[in-house]
Amino acid sequence: MSKKFEAIKQAVFYAHETPEKLAGILEGLVEDVFTGVVFKDGPSEVKIPESANATATYVAKAVSQFGDEMTNSVTYTLKAEHTGATITTAGVLTVASTTKAGTITIVATSGAKTAEMEVQLVA
Repeated sequence: MSKKFEAIKQAVFYAHETPEKLAGILEGLVEDVFTGVVFKDGPSEVKIPESANATATYVAKAVSQFGDEMTNSVTYTLKAEHTGATITTAGVLTVASTTKAGTITIVATSGAKTAEMEVQLVA
């Protein structure tokens, strides 16, 4: 059951209560509120190429208090530098053949909210 549906059920349950209490319950149903960022797509493991570069694309979305996707823009960075691995603000990870195996953390940011995803770089 969705969070939005649960809020509607609660509003119906409390319909006999004071208008103030009912208004407080319904307030969040009028407009979605940006509450976070979640990763929707992108591999958790990227193979380091023997030559040239390998790329992988990551997609994260801003979400509302009900988990619904919102239109807020999301940008991407690496939490820490990792020689040979870079990511564009649009979420395209590039891994060079000289990259050492290990774990990197991709950070998706929208406004003041962030989400992190660990990615294994394997030889």
